[in-house]
Parts: sequence; C-alpha cells; structure tokens
Amino acid sequence: MKYDKKIFEDGGMVRFDDCRFTGWLRRDFSGTQLDERLDAAVLPQADVRHDGRKVRVVCVGGVFVKLYKCRNLYDAVRRRFKTPRSLNSLAGAVAMQKAGVATPPVLAALRGRGRYPDLLITEAAPADAVFCDRAVEKLSPEEAAAPLCNLAARMHARGIVHGDLSLRNLYFYGGEVGVIDLDGCRVAASVPPPLRRREAARLASSYMAINCGGDFDREVAQAFRKAYCAACGFDPGSGEFELVIRKLLAHGGRK
Repeated sequence: MKYDKKIFEDGGMVRFDDCRFTGWLRRDFSGTQLDERLDAAVLPQADVRHDGRKVRVVCVGGVFVKLYKCRNLYDAVRRRFKTPRSLNSLAGAVAMQKAGVATPPVLAALRGRGRYPDLLITEAAPADAVFCDRAVEKLSPEEAAAPLCNLAARMHARGIVHGDLSLRNLYFYGGEVGVIDLDGCRVAASVPPPLRRREAARLASSYMAINCGGDFDREVAQAFRKAYCAACGFDPGSGEFELVIRKLLAHGGRK
C-alpha cells in the first residue's frame, strides 16, 4: 500500500535520504541519533529482545530498534515491490495518534538500500504499563472484554486494522489501553465486517489461550461478542464469530 507523504508530515515526520536508507524521521530525531542507535544495536552486548527469522528487536537507550531481515533472493525481490513494514507501522502510529489511541511514538521508519535492512525505531511503552496478557489473568471475561473491545471499535471506526490484535500487543496505562507492534497495520477508509470479526475474535482467542488453557469457551466468546457489538453496533455473529475463534485457537491462540 502506498501512503500520501502528507500523512507522515502531519504526524511530525520529515523525509530522510542517504546512501543507506530512505524514509522518515521524527522532526526532533536526527541522523546522528539514528547512527548512534544503529551502532549500539549491533554490539555483542546489545539488549536483544527478539531475534527470529524475519526480525531482530534490540532495546537501545530506552528505544526499540527493529531490523527486518532479508533472508534470501525471494525476500530481496519481494521487498522491492512491497510497502516496508516500517512504513505500515508509521502509518498506523499516525492514525492511532489521530484516533486518540496510545502507542509508542515512531522515531524512524526507513527502507534499506542494497544490503541495509528496513528498520523501525520507536520509543518504549511506558515503564509502568501493564501488558494485557498478564493483566487479564485477574479479570473476568466481561471485565476484560469491555475495554479491549472498546479499543478495537475505536480503531475500526477510523479505518485502522492492527493485524495481530492479541493481548501481548496491548497494555493498560493510565486507565487507557495502548497498542504496540504495528507491523501488520493497515489504514483504509473503512474496515469490512470479516476483518472486524477477526480482530474481535483475536481478542477472545487470546483471552482463552491465557485463562482457559487454550480451550474454546462459549461464555468468553459471548462476552467479547456482546462487548464489541455494544461498542460499535456491529454484531460479529454468534456462529461465524465462534468459528473464527476456534480456528485461531487451533493455531495457538496468539497470547
């Protein structure tokens, strides 16, 4: 998906271009600061939070540096024609900001040139934030569903689809629910019913993975269905909603 540059300019970003990267930096984040974070991210003593097949995440000086790996020729060719996940994240963060949804601000969203990887640099979530995959252990289905489905409804009303709205990507802070990990985020004029249903089901399946041992629970499904319907007026449908939840649980539930 291509984004109008005005979206990023309105979000406080400025263009950045050099022999390694092209993309966007926050106005108060300089190229020198970018180099410092990148140098620290590759040191042996770097605080690596995740190092998988597709992405490496390092915490450097209170910010997160996410490096998207290019593993083979197929990835290299595909990368030339796809919008970088770093720009998807930036577009999502700007849209969240406009919708009043908390998410760590983006400092840099860049496409790599040649051997350099695409990368994303964001501030960290607030230090005293409580991530929902821990918080919901003490909450009933109704207590958990209300704030989580309110968040999903607010996002969908602004055309925002997160792509992985599981509880590990949500946090409670200051009476609000915040969002991280916007790699799969999409922003459009509206969110179609199947995507609305799937994101609400993701919340429910994630709750079941934590509090129900990964087993399907109809009471939980109905709590999330009713909460989402109350928040936005769209009923995910009993049978269809439960079917999506069961499919998600069959693939691990995504805590």
